[in-house]
Amino acid sequence: MKSLPVAAWEAAAMPVVMLVPAWVKSVLFWIDRAVWHPVPMLAGVALWLWTGDLRYAVLMLGAYPLEMLVKGTCRRGRWGDSGSYAAVHEYGFPSGDVVASTLLGLLAAAGLGGWWWAAPVLAPLVIGLARVVAHGHYPLDVAGGVILGVAWFAVVYGR
Repeated sequence: MKSLPVAAWEAAAMPVVMLVPAWVKSVLFWIDRAVWHPVPMLAGVALWLWTGDLRYAVLMLGAYPLEMLVKGTCRRGRWGDSGSYAAVHEYGFPSGDVVASTLLGLLAAAGLGGWWWAAPVLAPLVIGLARVVAHGHYPLDVAGGVILGVAWFAVVYGR
């Protein structure tokens, strides 16, 4: 099966990422690690147990197999050497971290209201930037993660 190609504009943008100062990369790396897959999954189960609404668990636990299905179908590689993480998850499209952060942001906005409306925008933006700076994903992988997260939220919640 052929893999999803890297767009020319994405390849051209990668040298710009190399200009990001090391301290910024360090901060973004630790922000990114806070949204690693078990955290959103545990949050979904905890919200289900707390509220009795099974959709929380379905949303967060169902996202991972869906993301892996899309990754296996598209078979798009990662940019550069993203360390041991790349050895476990060979394919980069869509970004699972961005799927999870999008879902958490949408849950916060839907459940908490107020200024939380910004969470579905800020969460995937920060995590997506962190994944690109860490050489784990191309920008299109990040966009795919947002789209998959929003689509899965709409399927589960019917919105």
